[in-house]
Amino acid sequence: MLILGIIVILFPLYVAFVAATLDNKAVFDTPMTLIPGTHLWENIHYIWTNGVAVNSAPFGRMLFNSTVMALVITIGKIAVSMLSAFAIVWFRFPLRNLFFWMIFITLMLPVEVRIFPTVEVISNLKMLDSYTGLTLPLMASATATFLFRQFFMTLPDELMEAARIDGASPMRFFFDIVLPLSKTNLAALFVITFIYGWNQYLWPLLIITDADLGTAVAGIKSMIASGDGVTQWNQVMAAMLLTLVPPVVIVLVMQRAFVRGLVDITKSWDGKTQVIQPLTVDVADGEFIVMVGPSGCGKSTLLRMVAGLEQVTSGDIWIDSQRVTDMEPKERGIAMVFQNYALYPHMTVEENMAWGLKIRGMGKEQIRQKVLEAARILELDALLTRRPRELSGGQRQRVAMGRAIVRDPAVFLFDEPLSNLDAKLRVQMRLELQQLHRRLKTTSLYVTHDQVEAMTLAQRVMVMNKGVAEQIGTPVEVYERPASRFVASFIGSPAMNLLDGNISIDGSRFELDGGDVLPIGSQRLQWVGRPMTLGIRPEHIALSSQAAGGIPIVVETLEMLGADNLVHGRWGGQKVVIRLGHQERPQPGTTLWVHLPEEHLHFFDGKNGQRL
Repeated sequence: MLILGIIVILFPLYVAFVAATLDNKAVFDTPMTLIPGTHLWENIHYIWTNGVAVNSAPFGRMLFNSTVMALVITIGKIAVSMLSAFAIVWFRFPLRNLFFWMIFITLMLPVEVRIFPTVEVISNLKMLDSYTGLTLPLMASATATFLFRQFFMTLPDELMEAARIDGASPMRFFFDIVLPLSKTNLAALFVITFIYGWNQYLWPLLIITDADLGTAVAGIKSMIASGDGVTQWNQVMAAMLLTLVPPVVIVLVMQRAFVRGLVDITKSWDGKTQVIQPLTVDVADGEFIVMVGPSGCGKSTLLRMVAGLEQVTSGDIWIDSQRVTDMEPKERGIAMVFQNYALYPHMTVEENMAWGLKIRGMGKEQIRQKVLEAARILELDALLTRRPRELSGGQRQRVAMGRAIVRDPAVFLFDEPLSNLDAKLRVQMRLELQQLHRRLKTTSLYVTHDQVEAMTLAQRVMVMNKGVAEQIGTPVEVYERPASRFVASFIGSPAMNLLDGNISIDGSRFELDGGDVLPIGSQRLQWVGRPMTLGIRPEHIALSSQAAGGIPIVVETLEMLGADNLVHGRWGGQKVVIRLGHQERPQPGTTLWVHLPEEHLHFFDGKNGQRL
């Protein structure tokens, strides 16, 4: 950057003020545009060897005019490109990617293809006649938009989503959050753009030889001395201001939202395939519901629909007996805690917790009281002046919860808030979340892929798979009576043993697909000949003996976990895990004799996986 500045600005100034030997006519007749291209080195060599003379008054006017013009272009171009890029990132309108790639492809086109058609259109509209006046804004705005878009894409999505839930308008988020985080990018782009613009308008080649299309330059040159110049200057300014209108309108106009109840909620991205199947859930006041499932099951999408961050394809969302399906996030009475904390990095802990209240117009003293109360509950009193980078992962998550608490929401939404923490800290934060819910008694929806979190935190668990709520029930119900094979395999660690086979003709044995036969107690004649899956949890397989009619299993592997041990073996070629006490340590290769208590057996349909 320094080298570029020296070449493009300092060297021409040295030539103009120190090595001046020629008169104005010679200057005007000399190709002087110091832009990398065909004549760059020839120009520098000519100036260095022959010198350039510029009378003080004309040069001063040129210097002033070109500086003003470069500033106008720089500020206008950066504003347009920054707002355009922000609109692309903030608003999830369907054609945003097409819009972005149009900008990107524009960068690849020859100058003539980009500039001349636009010049023709704007000239016909009598807005601006100058080719030169359009070159810089059009060529560089696309580049700047691309660069800003790439920078905005590095910002965590949670920052924008947290701001939307806080009720921030796009412009408020833009000025309070994006601009402070963009200082370095803005400074670098401003220097580059100003150097380019100043160089274009300072040197005589463009000013003198742009005879046919010189309206903008002539106007800015004559701004002081001529009424006509002022008129032309106003035309130039009007055209530049008009270029700001579209992104400003987009940001201002296109501002665009939990749950006490979900009624027939669905979600489809393409209008054909439903990623969330019709779902109805009644949520009691103060209830803590955990949605658990593997990646891609739809749990986060459902939570985001409740928050208003994703549109609902069909169905209704109700909070406090109010339909909020079409409401903005800020109007729903929710607060959200994100996986990546969603803390504004340039704000202190206190400022992070207070910002959502500030933009709602709450008084300073009331904000202060709410922040201090939340800090006391979360033991953040001593950290209020620190910034996020000075906090540990657990402290950051408590700050994120503090941001939610100060809002006094009708519903808390938690989007995998503990997944970024280490195992020890997750245990600690689980306990803190339990205590927090008991204290606040606020309705809560919690998303996680960790079934341990689901079982320890939830009053009710919603197990999701491929957009379907496979089972909704208390942790005990889900664990002891899983509604499907999927729930049985997902809830519990280690998972339930699931063995494929069918009931024997007499109904008292289970014939495994691999050939072994297991006694199952009572006759189950109604299921004879039907493909089935037999399930039993590892801790429910009891040790027995051969004399007592036990079932043999050869130990393949022994996992010693401390409090208990896991034995791995096979029946009929299908894997089986048995949980034993701390003192039971059978060695691999030995044979265990075990018993399957009838009251702990589970049967699932072999085709659809549903509990029988």
